[in-house]
Amino acid sequence: MSSRRTLLRPGRGPGVLSALASFATGLVFLTSCSPEPPPLLYEYEGPPGLLPMAGGTSTPTAGCSGLRWVGLSTTGACPLPPPDWVGGPAFGVPAGSPPLPPYLADYCLYAWTAPGLPAAADVNNLAAQLAGAGVLGLSEDCVVVGPLADGWSEASRDWLHAEYLSRMGSLGPLTFGLKQPAQVRIALLDSSPDDATGNIPLGTLDHGYLLGWIAKDLACPAGGHCAARVTTELALPRIDAEKADFTNGGLVGTRLDLARAIVMAVERWKKDRADHLLLGAGVDHPRLVLNLSVGWEPALGCDKNPASNAASASVYDALVHAHCHGAAVVAAAGNDRGGPSPPHGLVCPAAWTVDGAPASGTCASLEGAGYTNAFSGGLLLFPPGREPPLLHAVGGLDYANRPIARTRPEGMPPLAALALQGVAGDPSRPSPTPRTGTSLGAAAVSAIAATAWAYRPSLSAGELLELVYASGERTNLLADVRSPAEVKRASLCAALAAVCSLGNDSACPPGLVCAPLAPQGDQNPPLFPGGLALLDAAFEDAPVLVAPPPGGTAPGELVPSLAIPPWVRPQPDSPPCGSCVIHFGSVHDPAWLTVALDSRYGRELTDMSLILSGVNPAGTPARITIGPLGPGQMNGMTGPFRVTGINRSSLARVSSAVLSWQSTDPLTGEVGSVSEQILISE
Repeated sequence: MSSRRTLLRPGRGPGVLSALASFATGLVFLTSCSPEPPPLLYEYEGPPGLLPMAGGTSTPTAGCSGLRWVGLSTTGACPLPPPDWVGGPAFGVPAGSPPLPPYLADYCLYAWTAPGLPAAADVNNLAAQLAGAGVLGLSEDCVVVGPLADGWSEASRDWLHAEYLSRMGSLGPLTFGLKQPAQVRIALLDSSPDDATGNIPLGTLDHGYLLGWIAKDLACPAGGHCAARVTTELALPRIDAEKADFTNGGLVGTRLDLARAIVMAVERWKKDRADHLLLGAGVDHPRLVLNLSVGWEPALGCDKNPASNAASASVYDALVHAHCHGAAVVAAAGNDRGGPSPPHGLVCPAAWTVDGAPASGTCASLEGAGYTNAFSGGLLLFPPGREPPLLHAVGGLDYANRPIARTRPEGMPPLAALALQGVAGDPSRPSPTPRTGTSLGAAAVSAIAATAWAYRPSLSAGELLELVYASGERTNLLADVRSPAEVKRASLCAALAAVCSLGNDSACPPGLVCAPLAPQGDQNPPLFPGGLALLDAAFEDAPVLVAPPPGGTAPGELVPSLAIPPWVRPQPDSPPCGSCVIHFGSVHDPAWLTVALDSRYGRELTDMSLILSGVNPAGTPARITIGPLGPGQMNGMTGPFRVTGINRSSLARVSSAVLSWQSTDPLTGEVGSVSEQILISE
């Protein structure tokens, strides 16, 4: 474990936590149009917030409002705040669960209750009073956690879905030997409302819904054994910095929202384990996988020390809690933010993949004696030797085993998965928009890990993820994080074969053979038969515009993206592109591009540019930018159009195609960029 903690803060009693937990069970959460629920179970940041500074001044921060603050008590209780503020323990637990250990129970949440936003003096008064009462690391819990995927829409959902599952090593119906495998729980911490039944509800934002179904389709293919139950914990309940919807979910979240979702996922799993082991009730889920396809920019605070930044440290400690209960944690590496100086490295919490997880002795000290009783079922393992990482970060690859276009600079971890144009959903309802981003890779790896674990739950989380990595396809890419290491692409079939190769296990399917999955030469598979004809028919009456010659700079290279923090609305509820496909004939034939914007996209789009990457005739990597293309101003109401005369003759082969727009919020005037990797047809 890292040296972030210099004391274990012993002697904290559960009295205040139990009292607040009892009070919390009576709270009724309201919708996004209603006032914030009583601020003891959930809290968030907001619009321009107020950070306490010397001299009584304050600094506005995007995504902050001054409404919610997190700190760490050193006294065993959360001290009372000044008037117009309310406070108490930050974490709740399911009814009937044992009290949380002190290192989690000592986090306190304080929220503003008076009308309007607090003034600088109100915030400074809170900070001064709490500091005098022994609260460390007081920090605002701002809206900085957002989904990590971009969108693409309106192609053949069935085709993309089948191609994605095939390239992830899907086996079709899962079989088994003399005994049935276990069923592992996957907790998806995202935009879907809480659900423990495995139904994967659709929230206000369909990000969590799509990822949940990708995981479910890999771990529970039709006609075979279901190796995992995908449950959901709402980690993104915020509509914006001031409004939340705890019933339907929101668009973004705070760090404490995410920390609470992690703790609740562990505690619900523990309670269900106890019910099964002690009472014989429910389905046995001996293992837990946590999927974190969300993140925030490290510049906004990635501090693991609660004395410095309690909001960020609450997520770290929640992950420690998960590790101490044997959970495997998978996190998305994050997507490129764009702009002239894009941030480097992984987003948080994936950036903590470089931290070693605590050993069993440290867990026992933090959690308290007997914390595994009735929950571990004899499977809580901490093998000797090298410490596993606290979590495993996952990067995104295309079908040719190249990093997706929105890979962050210096942000590729050793473990990766297909993350291009994935789509999934309930077969009985319309499919969501296909998405491209590291979120997809994390969801797929979570499903692969859970499936392999179901056949051998005696493995520790660290041993399991090492097998998933070791069995992955070679890519000849060098990882940026935890290097030197080769990037490998996870495969469900290969991971299961590796688990079953460890020795006799009567659950393993006999005669398991994995077909080699050689990478394709292109970023995506060829269009399905008849696909090009369908595109031609759909755009037969669309206006035709002519492209300018290559040259210029794309908006995504000039302006940071609006798709992730620190902006107040970091993730649009619908990405711009509904049907964006570029078609190439021979190298000297002008290409044509079809664009159909998603009607749900509400921002104004300008300066659309096309970025083509590949190799020139001499075989050297090269790229060209063509733009601006299309109408001068666009939005979701703009009709489909086609762009012809796209000259890519300087590229002998194109490996990726990206559309980039400048994006403006019509209500606030907020300006950013949005970029999407689109389909290539040749």
